[in-house]
Amino acid sequence: MKLYALSMLCAAAALSVTGCCTSHQKLAYEYKTYEAVIPGSYARINPLDDSLNNLASQGWVVQSFSPKPGDSQRLIFLLRRPKS
Repeated sequence: MKLYALSMLCAAAALSVTGCCTSHQKLAYEYKTYEAVIPGSYARINPLDDSLNNLASQGWVVQSFSPKPGDSQRLIFLLRRPKS
């Protein structure tokens, strides 16, 4: 039992030391907003999908979105990507 407890203590100490030795990288991000019209339900092709896919291919990720205040037919997207 003592050997088991000692081995567990050594393992915990080793894990805590290696965690402190790793380098911590600070990532800087850039943000932008993107405004889009909500397509009607009759639309066969959703142009919003194409626009968002294009932005994603440039490295942008949607952080959040909400309706534009005072205009329920528009959405505002908050986009983020790592600075290069």
